[in-house]
Amino acid sequence: MAESAAPLLAALKGIVGEANVLTAEADVAPYSIDWRDRYRGRPRAVVRPGTTAEVAAAVRCCAEHAVPIVPQGGNTSMCGAATPHDGGHEIVVSLTRMNRVRAVDPDNATLTVEAGATLASVQQAAAGAGLMFPLSLGAEGSCAIGGNLSTNAGGTAVLRFGNARDLVLGLEVVLADGRVWNGLRALRKDNTGYDLRQLFVGSEGTLGIITAAVLKLFPRARTSATAFAAVTDVASAVDLLRLLRDAIGDRLTGFELISAECIALTRRELRAMPDPLPGHAWYALDAAFPGLRYVTFGHLGDGNLHYNLAAPQGTRGEDFIGGQARANRIVYDLVARFGGSFSAEHGVGQLKREELTRYKSPLEVELMRRIKRALDPEELLNPGKVL
Repeated sequence: MAESAAPLLAALKGIVGEANVLTAEADVAPYSIDWRDRYRGRPRAVVRPGTTAEVAAAVRCCAEHAVPIVPQGGNTSMCGAATPHDGGHEIVVSLTRMNRVRAVDPDNATLTVEAGATLASVQQAAAGAGLMFPLSLGAEGSCAIGGNLSTNAGGTAVLRFGNARDLVLGLEVVLADGRVWNGLRALRKDNTGYDLRQLFVGSEGTLGIITAAVLKLFPRARTSATAFAAVTDVASAVDLLRLLRDAIGDRLTGFELISAECIALTRRELRAMPDPLPGHAWYALDAAFPGLRYVTFGHLGDGNLHYNLAAPQGTRGEDFIGGQARANRIVYDLVARFGGSFSAEHGVGQLKREELTRYKSPLEVELMRRIKRALDPEELLNPGKVL
């Protein structure tokens, strides 16, 4: 440990307790790598506060020492947003100890929860009150609600209930200087100036650290039905979506699309799984990458598809990955031409920073930088992410 780091670490231990300041390599390792093993960092320490007051005190302490902070929830980021850099200078602030449900209000259909609570635990708390929190995604057993909000997570029910942005009524946020903005209001109508909560939703911890939220709850469905249908191409899937919307309106919760290539790859790993509807495929091969396999799936209902490119048969993965930048440019340029987005639900993080400056207008980037400077002038909150 560098001698200059000792005063900071001593102060942090005084705030959260010695057991909650991790510095040993083995202890910090789980917080230093993203779950896809694409980004590896080396933080100075991992701090695990247990209350909002401790988060605020830790942030003030880091600000006094001009030490940057990487907020982290369940560490399930797809874009490296929660992974520290490898300089050994940053402090990871893990919110996993802040996992309490503070209040449930069945009459107003709201739930107030701390940012470190897993999405699954939020769903369970809502169910315990006879209600439902509709955000649902594959990592719900490990992702934290603070991370869901900071990346504006989508999931499988966006078609009916919207993104995370649409499911939050109020926030509690620790700012870069350690002050706490208490915006934990459960109002559904509040037309009193700028909507500050939406400034922090989707900001990936670069403007403030979300510590708690008031979430919207909904009545539980009495019945549900799921259909698995085969279509010949994407246009036919869009036609089917239109037909279902006309038939059942906003009762349609989700509409997912999956290619035959996805089914084939899944069955290769899960050999006992039958082919549900053999003989149907809608993917196509590109002249740019001969033999390329499109592993395409996702949320057609809300216009968000995941285009994963698999190497042609017989090609080594390490050889194929070298063409990633070229493939991204082809796809992103085409998406931009049709008014789409290079990131629909996983955020920007480290992975797509260059894409943001490429596809956002200069004015949009300038406004984002102005907001960042206003709220975090020393650039201590999650540096190198988004912008």
